[in-house]
Amino acid sequence: MVPAVRHEATTTLHIQSSCADTDFVAKLIELESDGPAMLLMDGVMRAMYSDPSGEPRRLAPGRVERLSIDLGHIYHTFRAGHRIEIDVTSSNFPRRARNTNSGHPILANDGDPDIRVATNTVHHSEETPSFVELPVLTHR
Repeated sequence: MVPAVRHEATTTLHIQSSCADTDFVAKLIELESDGPAMLLMDGVMRAMYSDPSGEPRRLAPGRVERLSIDLGHIYHTFRAGHRIEIDVTSSNFPRRARNTNSGHPILANDGDPDIRVATNTVHHSEETPSFVELPVLTHR
């Protein structure tokens, strides 16, 4: 029997936000040596639903949270001289539905007065690392 190999790309972030909820989007991009960039995959995590239980949990101002963004499965070879870029943002509208940052579980009910502008921080210290995990396959 051949052991299962994980081929999923994941971005793990330590974040904090000024709002009760916000989105984090991670994009895996290949930068060609002569400048062009190609989006390979992306993923989004609604922070309020980042708890492994799946239950909604509002963010607390000032509290650092850990969340993981699944980028999906990838089988891609980066060419020599190309670079890997990870873009992290809090929106990818209109590709992804907007988050009003209100902390309400049903955003479709939010109107203009419910919209909040979030100030978000991604931490990347030894105690609160943010990183990407990419599968590496070796040829035999």
